[in-house]
Amino acid sequence: REGAAEGQRSEQFHHAVRWCADRGLAADRIAALLEQYPDGIGAKYAGRLAAEVERCLRGYVPKGPARPAAARGREADEDLADFADPVAAATSIVAAMYTDAGLRLLHYWQGEFHWWARSHYVVLPMADMRETLYRVGPVVSAKPVKKRSVDDVLDALKAAANLSHRSVPAAPAWIGRQDADPDPRSVIPVRNGLVVVDTGELLPATPRLFVPYALPFDYTPTAPQPVEWFKFLASVWGDDAESIESLQEWLGYLLTADTSQQKALLLVGPRRSGKGTIGRVIVQLLGERNVASPTLASLGNNFGLEPLIGKTAALMSDARLGGRADIAAVAENLLRLTGEDAVSVDRKFREAYTARLLTRIIVLTNEVPVFRDAASALPSRFIVLRTDKSFYGREDHALDRKLAAELPSILVWALAGLRRLRERGRFIQPAAGAAQMRLMEDLASPIGAFLREACIAEPGAQVPVAKLYERWREWCKEHGRDQPGTEQTFGRDVAAAAAGVGHSRPRINGVRVRMYSGLRLRDPDDPEVDDEDEAL
Repeated sequence: REGAAEGQRSEQFHHAVRWCADRGLAADRIAALLEQYPDGIGAKYAGRLAAEVERCLRGYVPKGPARPAAARGREADEDLADFADPVAAATSIVAAMYTDAGLRLLHYWQGEFHWWARSHYVVLPMADMRETLYRVGPVVSAKPVKKRSVDDVLDALKAAANLSHRSVPAAPAWIGRQDADPDPRSVIPVRNGLVVVDTGELLPATPRLFVPYALPFDYTPTAPQPVEWFKFLASVWGDDAESIESLQEWLGYLLTADTSQQKALLLVGPRRSGKGTIGRVIVQLLGERNVASPTLASLGNNFGLEPLIGKTAALMSDARLGGRADIAAVAENLLRLTGEDAVSVDRKFREAYTARLLTRIIVLTNEVPVFRDAASALPSRFIVLRTDKSFYGREDHALDRKLAAELPSILVWALAGLRRLRERGRFIQPAAGAAQMRLMEDLASPIGAFLREACIAEPGAQVPVAKLYERWREWCKEHGRDQPGTEQTFGRDVAAAAAGVGHSRPRINGVRVRMYSGLRLRDPDDPEVDDEDEAL
C-alpha cells in the first residue's frame, strides 16, 4: 500500500505473501503479483523480491489448499487460462489451485464456496474469492482485468465447483461414497483425522467427506483420565451418577452430526453453580467456530436461524423470553430444529438456505424458561440437568485452564458416553431434574397442570363441558391467573393436552349436553395427586 509506514509495509508484506501461499500460489507467482505494484508493500525489496518472498515462506506451512502447485514453481502459471475465456479460466483455477491428488478441494454449495482446510470444509467469503481472482487475473491475462472479467470468471467458477444439492442434500456427507466409507454421522472429525465412533479407529482426513466442522485438537485414545474434570463434576453433582452420566452422553452426542435423538439440553440452577463452566468446556471441545451463541429470543426473528448454519451446537446463556419476543416463533423453530425437519433459513442479502440443520440446542439458565405450548410438545424435547450448589465467592479462577489441558481426555470420556447412549438408544431424564421438567411442562401448559390436579382419566367417564370450564376458571383464580380464556380456547387446549379425551352429546332430560368423555372431576375420596404421576 502506498504511503504506509516502513514497519507497516514489512508487516503487510509478510501477511500478503503468506495469504497468497495459503491460497495455493507458488513463491514465484507471488513475486510476480507483487511486481505489478512497484510502489506497493514490496517496494523496499525491489531487485530482490523473489528472494525475499522465498525467505518469508521458508519453513512456513500454508494454511490453505493442500495442493502440489503451492510448491511447484513457475509451471503453475501455465496451468491457468486467460480471463478472456471465463469458463476455461474457472476450470483451470479449480484444477490448478483447488485440486489435490485428483480430489477437488473447492465446492460451491448452498450459495457459498466451501474449501477444504485439511480437516474439514470452511466457507470462503465471496470477497475472498473476488480478491483471489483480482490477484490471479493480471498474471495470466493478456489484457487488463476489469470488474466484468472477474464477475464472469466468478460466475463460471460457481459452475465449475458446483456440488449438486441432489448428491449432497445435507452435510456431513461423502462425495462419491465408497462401500468402505463409514456412516458420516458415526465419524468425528478431529485435527489429526477422522475418529470412527464404534471402533475408535483413526482414519486419515479426506476432502471426500463434506463436513463443516472438526474438533480443534488431536484424538489421543491413550489419553489419561481427566482428573480435574472428574473433580469438577463431583463438586457439582456429588454422587448423582445419573446426572454425570447424562452429561457424558450429551458431550458425546455433540461430537458427531447425529441429531436422531431429537432432544435439547437444559441446564438449570443458581448463578455460579457450574453451568458456565460446562458451557465453556463444550465450546472448547467442539471448537469456538463450531458453536453459535444466540439468545433464545433471537430464534423468533426473521434471520434468527442464520447464525446456526454449519454449527454443531447452539449454546444459549440468555433464556429469557420478554414481552417483545415472538414466543410462538421461538417454540416453532425449536421444535423444527430438534425434530430434524428441513428448514428454510432466511439470510441477509443472500438466497435462503434450505437443509436440515445439524445444530443441537443447549440452554443454560437460572430459572426454567416459559414456552407457551398447550400440548407440552416442546418441554418433552428437553433433557433437564439441575445444578443446585452455588460456588459464588468460592470460584476456582484457574479451573478453565486446568480443564482445557484435559480436552483430549474429556474427548475419550465423552466418546464412551456416546457409545453407551447408542447402545441404549435414547437419553434418560435424570431423577434430579424431573421436578424442573414437570415445572416447565406446567408453565408451558397450565391446562396440563389443571387436568392433573382436578381430573382423573377414566374410560367411560364424562364431565359436562360447562362444568369443567367453570372448574378451570376457579382453578385459575386460585393460582393467580387473570385470563382463563373462553370456553372455546379452553376446549382447544384440553384437546391438545389430553389426547385421550373425546367429545359426546348425550341427551339428558330431553336436552343435548356437550360432554368431555374419558375423564371426570376428582372427588374428595380420590387419592392425592402424585407429582411423579404422568399427566393426562
